[in-house]
Amino acid sequence: MKRTQQSLDSMRAMDAEQTAQRTKLGDRLEVAREVDHFLFFRHKSDARAASVELNDDGFTSSIERKRLTWSVEAHTASDVELDSVDRFVEHMFDLAHRHNGVYDGWGAPVILKEQS
Repeated sequence: MKRTQQSLDSMRAMDAEQTAQRTKLGDRLEVAREVDHFLFFRHKSDARAASVELNDDGFTSSIERKRLTWSVEAHTASDVELDSVDRFVEHMFDLAHRHNGVYDGWGAPVILKEQS
């Protein structure tokens, strides 16, 4: 499992598309909401180390065995404007890489004007 610039570039392209779709839906991108991040590791020790680092960075995280890998789900509040998304995606890619894992992306609810 290794980070490649191509995979980071691909994730950024998908994030730009997701931001465009959210804008079309009327999402208030500037409003903070819980953002979920998904990372995968071959070894439990790497997943644990990543989880500890995430917790130190202010995330809440959990580890779960998924077939032959370990998954880490991390959660924190953030807006989903493209600049913020680019920052947290790069942070997660770097963190996953340091711990021999893969960052698989993020998800967050859409917040419409009448929901805020």
